[in-house]
Amino acid sequence: MALYGFFQDSESVYLLLELCCEGQLFDIIKKDRRMPEDRTSDIVRQVCLGIEAIHREKIIHRDIKPENIILHEVANPYI
Repeated sequence: MALYGFFQDSESVYLLLELCCEGQLFDIIKKDRRMPEDRTSDIVRQVCLGIEAIHREKIIHRDIKPENIILHEVANPYI
């Protein structure tokens, strides 16, 4: 996922990101109720790599949850 830019106001920082059409992980979990183990482990691995990368930059994400995990590629061909 590409970062095209960012800006901030007195309360928030806004990221301009590549469009990720598949949506939030939360919506996919809610819709399908189940996800194959290999896809689940891949998502967890990618989230951990992302957290590791921001921690190296001394950044803490204080709101990690399925609603804030946006998927770029279709994991399930039935979605």
